[in-house]
Amino acid sequence: MEKKLYKNFLQQNGYCLIKNFFNIDEVEKLRKFVVKNYNNNQDIYLSNNDSALDTNLLSKRYFQILKETIGNDLVYFLDSSTFVDNIQKNTGIFHIDARGDEKDPDSTIYKVWRVGVYLQDHKNNSGGIKMIAKSHKKFLCNSIKKIYYILRKFFKNNYSLKSLIPSFKYVNISSEPGDLIIWNGRTHHCGRFKRLKKFKDLTFHPFIERHLPNFLIKNEITDRLVVFQNWGLKDLTVTEYLKYRLSQKSDEKYWQNNNNNKGKFPFDIFEENSIKIIDDSNINS
Repeated sequence: MEKKLYKNFLQQNGYCLIKNFFNIDEVEKLRKFVVKNYNNNQDIYLSNNDSALDTNLLSKRYFQILKETIGNDLVYFLDSSTFVDNIQKNTGIFHIDARGDEKDPDSTIYKVWRVGVYLQDHKNNSGGIKMIAKSHKKFLCNSIKKIYYILRKFFKNNYSLKSLIPSFKYVNISSEPGDLIIWNGRTHHCGRFKRLKKFKDLTFHPFIERHLPNFLIKNEITDRLVVFQNWGLKDLTVTEYLKYRLSQKSDEKYWQNNNNNKGKFPFDIFEENSIKIIDDSNINS
């Protein structure tokens, strides 16, 4: 896919896959970085003591592809993490990353996006991320409680009927080391899809995948190493999302570590790339 088409695809489908963005050397550096730093519990850009990110996640080329795909007025709020998992788990449930969001998804744009860098082969194996195409324009109705809550909002706020009609286009993202995945905060997704040994491009609802017999499944073959990042465009969406993140008791240590080590953050590089930094000190500015 050409660069100019990534933005349109993301806007239309709620996600996009950017193939072969990092080269072999950059992937290897990222793998070593993830293994070394995944227990730090702080923003990844505060852990760059060995310059492992300089040629990949801190490069002008990386920031440029984000701008071309998400938008020029990029906002970053020190919200990135690394993840290592060698425990085989079942397929997850569909969920969204949006927080503090009360708008109609059919008629508004949610301006927080998630970036995932999966450092193993999910084109031929299980364990990757599953999306529902165009679901960023729909409410997530995956429980009786959520349906009740959404219906109450629907009649109170006069939401579009289209936002209640679900999409059923399940997509197992065929990512490989070196690829980037970007998805909107409203996009319905789940982790650890299962890929069949035969008919490997068939996709199912997570409920079905959790009950498939193991002999049909192509297993994960390596530890799951991932970098996750949250990015936004200057908007009330970002403010509300960050306020929610800052309010979570389970994340207190993460934000405390960020504040304690903020002097290590490469503000100059972000400024050179015209990326605004928002944190608890300037959240309303």
